Amino acid sequence: DVVASGGTTDATIEAAVDTLFTSLKSNGLYSKMLAMYPYVGSTAASHSINALLNKTYDITWFGGMTHGISGSTGDGINGYGNTNFGMDDFTNKELSSFGVYLTQPQTNSSNSRLHGTFGGSRIAFGTNFGGNTYFGFYSTPYNSTPPTEQTGMYSIVRTGTTEAPVYINENTTPFTTLTGSYSSAQPTDPVYIFAYNANNTVLGNSYTNDTLGFWYFGESI
Repeated sequence: DVVASGGTTDATIEAAVDTLFTSLKSNGLYSKMLAMYPYVGSTAASHSINALLNKTYDITWFGGMTHGISGSTGDGINGYGNTNFGMDDFTNKELSSFGVYLTQPQTNSSNSRLHGTFGGSRIAFGTNFGGNTYFGFYSTPYNSTPPTEQTGMYSIVRTGTTEAPVYINENTTPFTTLTGSYSSAQPTDPVYIFAYNANNTVLGNSYTNDTLGFWYFGESI
């Protein structure tokens, strides 16, 4: 699919993709994935591919995005992607997860630089929200000092109706734990990346210029 969409690969890239899939399977994680985007091929079309090959969740890109070997990068002006994955697409909202590999934090000095779906209790990830790091996942959002390790893999995992720990890279101790009861009255709007979806419209001034190398939606059990 990557090559058919105009993307380029080589032996190193193909070996890395193979390792991704075999590692997910050997660790019992592949079956828990609902959609994932490894951003392979360095083109908009190849970076749109949901690697589980459910085309419903392929990304639709808008505006001034850049796609390269390190992943996809927003322009902080009008570039973003619609994952077409809605909040109601989680198999079990109380036991679900999402994660993002942040290759390069955004550098815009704005008060609102977020990924996700509108509302503090919805899905949210941002590296600069009033100078802070911001997380939300059907929860009371976390909005505080950024972690020392800003680049790398962020995983937010709902472990029940009231808690969602946030893990960074291979740390087994959560950076923080989001709290707040899950409510079934959640929007069905799809999650945007490189911008914040506010009722199917980009929230004003929410565009980000960070670089993402991976994104997934999945189960937590």
